[in-house]
Amino acid sequence: MTEQLNLITGLTEHERKKLFSWVASLPEEKIIEIFQEGVKKSFQLKEERPDLHGRITKYCAFVMAARKGGWDTIKGKGYRVADQEQYVDFSHLRKASAAGLIQRGRTPVVRLKILA
Repeated sequence: MTEQLNLITGLTEHERKKLFSWVASLPEEKIIEIFQEGVKKSFQLKEERPDLHGRITKYCAFVMAARKGGWDTIKGKGYRVADQEQYVDFSHLRKASAAGLIQRGRTPVVRLKILA
């Protein structure tokens, strides 16, 4: 069952425990919003996965709603944690920045710091 929860929610058991700790630290209004979003998601999940038990569906829906509510953002600021795709984009920007410094004739020390 744990493996099934990991696949549906995209989080491990340890990460889900951290998520619930984060939800408990939120203001009550935000928790209510997450619960409401979880109810909506449970109906969507029930349509997609009718083979799941109701309690598992509701649990997974709440976890997904909490993730959407901002748990996997950087310090709750709204910036999502970067996936591999964004990392590739950032590395292209870093290389472009280094190329710009080389063209302007900057010292190699600055270039090495940027490429590091």
